[in-house]
Amino acid sequence: KFIQWTLKFAIGVFVVIILLASASFLYVYFNRVVIISRVAATLNKMVTGELKMKHVSIDFFHYFPRTAIHLKEVTLHDSLFQYHKMEFLHADDAFIKVNFRDLFDSKLEIENISLHHGTLFVFKENNGYSNNYLFKNQFNGKASAFKTLLNEVELKDFKVIYKDQAKGSFHNVYFNNLTCGIQEHEGKLALAIRSDGIIKMLAFKLDKGAYARNATFDNYFIAYYDKRDNSLDVPPHT
Repeated sequence: KFIQWTLKFAIGVFVVIILLASASFLYVYFNRVVIISRVAATLNKMVTGELKMKHVSIDFFHYFPRTAIHLKEVTLHDSLFQYHKMEFLHADDAFIKVNFRDLFDSKLEIENISLHHGTLFVFKENNGYSNNYLFKNQFNGKASAFKTLLNEVELKDFKVIYKDQAKGSFHNVYFNNLTCGIQEHEGKLALAIRSDGIIKMLAFKLDKGAYARNATFDNYFIAYYDKRDNSLDVPPHT
């Protein structure tokens, strides 16, 4: 009898899960136009540059059983892109997990962002201009379009480049996979980072040569960012 009761209970739980998943699927499907337009508008409020995407759709598999927004051919440009033609961010695919319970609320909760097959290029010119201001977002403040900070950021098949013309430095790192879990406590962000890839080049002074050419890495560490004084504490030997 105990085995029969356990089997019936397991079947009941499975049926409930299927019904909830089906209800969620139908809700998202019939409201997909509203969801897509709301998320796209929220993302544009989030960034300080020009955000473009070729296609936006609903994705039921990347964060299964949760639902995600799938963006194709995502680019983010700074205000002077028309002159220097260097993209700050390009990703073939971006997956964004949102809390659909807040879809019709005044603020939308974006939980996870996953960027695939792309490049992040940060530069500083001789005149002091830099596109790094695009790292600043609208998460904080009364006008924020978001309820909370992200829980996780993920990069897959991604190249990160930093170039400083004034100092003559150039860094090029390829990430096969990078996952950064984020938790906030008393004004500090704990960043749990797991990554693997290849350091293509680290050159603090190009005229003096480069370091760590084509060096592979696979590591895990926790860093702490203090929002009050914009300080970042990274453990040594990372």
